Amino acid sequence: MVGLLTAAPLSAQVGPQGSSVVEVGLALRQLDGVKRVLMIGAHPDDEDSSLLAALARGMGVETAYLSLTRGDGGQNIIGPELGEGLGIIRTGELEAAR
Repeated sequence: MVGLLTAAPLSAQVGPQGSSVVEVGLALRQLDGVKRVLMIGAHPDDEDSSLLAALARGMGVETAYLSLTRGDGGQNIIGPELGEGLGIIRTGELEAAR
């Protein structure tokens, strides 16, 4: 969804469809002000770490990830934790990955 929200304004500023990643990166660098991206996912493991890292480290964009759940409704094939206990584990995994 974030891609859909940002793709239209960015494509309008960058140029014709088919612009390369390099062209998009150059356009981002030319924008004035602070650049921020909020990635929203349904579960703690839905984030795209490589995209967030590329934006933050390669393009100087402030990034954040918002998980709408703690992952407590998922399955756990490596341990007995379910429900709230699993949510605590998934939240810890997400924080450790940062």
